[in-house]
Amino acid sequence: MREALTRTLGKFKGLSHDLDRLCPCGTIRRGWVIGEPGSYGPVQARGDGRGGSRYRSTVTASKPLHHLARQFTAFFGVGLVAAVVHYGLLIGLVEGASLHPVSATLAGYVAGGLVSYVLNRRHTYGSERPHREATWRFAVVAFVGFLVTWFLMHAFTVWLEGPYLPSQIITTGVVMIWSFMAHRIWTFA
Repeated sequence: MREALTRTLGKFKGLSHDLDRLCPCGTIRRGWVIGEPGSYGPVQARGDGRGGSRYRSTVTASKPLHHLARQFTAFFGVGLVAAVVHYGLLIGLVEGASLHPVSATLAGYVAGGLVSYVLNRRHTYGSERPHREATWRFAVVAFVGFLVTWFLMHAFTVWLEGPYLPSQIITTGVVMIWSFMAHRIWTFA
């Protein structure tokens, strides 16, 4: 079965696959690399990730996925810090100042957004984009998130008369996915 798969994949010029195991950095340690038709075979790593003389290129789907996972993990960590600020202000304003949950969550959203910009720019995306460009882009993405937050919180707490904290948890999940993708593709790209 493995040989049939290797032969089939070997027909695609320049295609590299590791059929055994990738090391954490995404380079081939041992396995099968397929390059030119007929050049497939076992490859042993030389320590530099290039394998033997049949090496063509080590292109794997794991590198982009690893980078995306690392970025999302950093974004999630920054989001936790921003959420503590957001939820802290939300709960403080609702419970301590008797402010309506929709107004309180929007105030918390702005405070969390400021924390999010500073930490995501530096730790998640490592952006080189100047502040004069990144700031207004972040503000546009944040404004869309602000509108989504308002709409969902209004729908959950006013129309459906649901409790504000579970409503905020659902809203946070939706806005988190929107923000991560928009910042990755546009704000800090």
